[in-house]
Amino acid sequence: VEVILARIRRSIELSENRDLIRGTELDQLTGLYNREYFYRYAEQYDLYHREEDTDALVVDINHFRLINERYGKAYADVVLQQLGAGLLAAVKENGGIVCRREADTFQVYCPHREDYESFAEEVTAAASEGLKGRIRTRIGVYSRVDKSIDMERRFDLAKSAADTIRNSFSVSVAVYDNALHEKEVY
Repeated sequence: VEVILARIRRSIELSENRDLIRGTELDQLTGLYNREYFYRYAEQYDLYHREEDTDALVVDINHFRLINERYGKAYADVVLQQLGAGLLAAVKENGGIVCRREADTFQVYCPHREDYESFAEEVTAAASEGLKGRIRTRIGVYSRVDKSIDMERRFDLAKSAADTIRNSFSVSVAVYDNALHEKEVY
């Protein structure tokens, strides 16, 4: 009887530890990975897909502060949840992973693709579904990442690309390239 009780207690402890770990690896609002675990999983992805071209994406919501001010925090939270779900749905079938980096910024690590304009449309439509207006996003892409550089640096480069179209209403996707790098260095 004592052995059985000890095993039951141990099983409960292991279950609680698993729940605790799961709670710390996920963003509470969106259910996506947090940044720290995302980087770990992205590095694991690289280990198993060394020869595959991958892209690092940073997705921001344009003027999210205004959405928050105009409609309130609860509405803004719904926007974040829908955008996170839309991003995950768009890359999950190809094996990509998604995290909420901070506030209204998300990161995506996925196999390389050519057409990010259609990706942006798909994600924007998912984020805007059932809401009071169309949510506009901007996406920075570091295409075919250099796997010799640090994972965090890859996403910093994608963020640099996204920042170049911060106030543009006609462009929603920017790709990091040598010209952008030279401009940054200059």
